[in-house]
Order: sequence, then structure tokens, then C-alpha cells
Amino acid sequence: KLSDRSFSFYIHCERFSERHIFYIYNFYYSRFYDLDAKAYKQGQTMKEYVGQCHCGGINFRFYSEDSVEIWKCNCSICEPLDYEHLFIKHDDFTIINGEELISEYSFGTKKAKHLFCKKCGIKSFYQPRSHPDSYSINLKCVKNPPEVTNIVYFDGKNKFT
Repeated sequence: KLSDRSFSFYIHCERFSERHIFYIYNFYYSRFYDLDAKAYKQGQTMKEYVGQCHCGGINFRFYSEDSVEIWKCNCSICEPLDYEHLFIKHDDFTIINGEELISEYSFGTKKAKHLFCKKCGIKSFYQPRSHPDSYSINLKCVKNPPEVTNIVYFDGKNKFT
């Protein structure tokens, strides 16, 4: 049986000089994407991923490339959790369910918004101060995560003091 997702895409291609742009509208998720044809041919298209907290009360989806760079930070909150930061633009992130279970914690400058589940206490994503236009997703909370091709070791302990 074909799922509803099989019929959810409308594809339109336009040519701008030597560059082709694919406009894809996903009716299932009511989202619009544009993909550069060159990136598409090189396998750099965005793929959908899902994640959740430990108890499954908070579920989210995001779009990312298959190969990603993550950050590891040594600050007082990231290091004890061994948090693996995957930065995803706000437009590429959606909470599926459990928004009512999200609680916020801030400290220091109060610029970062640490979000965690009220039931299980897991921080599966949050709003970092280092990337104000993105969420930081804990790669360990993602089902079948993208391949990590580079790890950046960030000195959060000393960088913002």
C-alpha cells in the first residue's frame, strides 16, 4: 500500500543562467523547499530525521544533510552530559508533540535557553547563545542520525567568560 507521503511532493524546476533550482512543495508537511540541482546531484540534499527525549513525551523532526559536523563543548552544562551539538536552522526544525512537557532553564548570561522534558529530564535540543538562528540538537537523541564527519571541540568554559 502506498502511503500519503508518496503523493505529497510537487516538483518544479527553473533555470537561472547555469544553475537549476528545484522547488519542492511537500503537501504532507506543508513546507516548501528549494534545492540547488548541483547539490542535489552531489548527494547533499536535506534528509528528514526524528528525535525524542528519553520517555518519548517530546518528539521532533528536522532536516539535515547526510554528513554533518558536530560540536563538543567543555562548559559546565555540556561536558557532564557529553552533549553532541548538531546545529539546525529554526526553519528546518519542528516539534511534533510534547510542547507542553518542555521546561526551560537559563543561567549565567541567560542568553541560552536550555530546554528539557518535565517527565524524564532529558535535554534533547535547546537554543544556544553561540548560534542564535539555530537550535542545538543532541545527536544522541536522534533515531538513525546523520553520519558525523567532523567534530569541533569548543572551549565554552573560557570563551564566554
